Amino acid sequence: MARKLGSNVRQNRLANVKTFYYMRLHGRNAAQWWKHDKSEDRYNYLYSANELTPFAETADAARRLVKKLYLYFNNHFASKAVVNAVMIKSQLGEPVPGAYPKAFVERYPETASIVSTEATPQFVLG
Repeated sequence: MARKLGSNVRQNRLANVKTFYYMRLHGRNAAQWWKHDKSEDRYNYLYSANELTPFAETADAARRLVKKLYLYFNNHFASKAVVNAVMIKSQLGEPVPGAYPKAFVERYPETASIVSTEATPQFVLG
């Protein structure tokens, strides 16, 4: 019997306490969720901007109701959690500080308009 993701767990995304809201996104790698060589293979998934929109809308509504909002990405394979974190921060109108390696933006071009790339280090020899 094949197991199905998404529809097998009913989710209530509304805030049920006023102190904090916690959301954790693991990815949607259905092909490798139950059958994988390594357990981390199941987290090899990059959410698209369209897939993140409903989560951003939920987070935006929740952060207006609670004192603290915690939103975690667990799709850590190949830095995909970082990519999705900067994408959703952008969707929420939050700043994305820091400089990112050019290789990061080359690998994930969807971040090009969101992050700054690191400046080439200048070395002074003396």
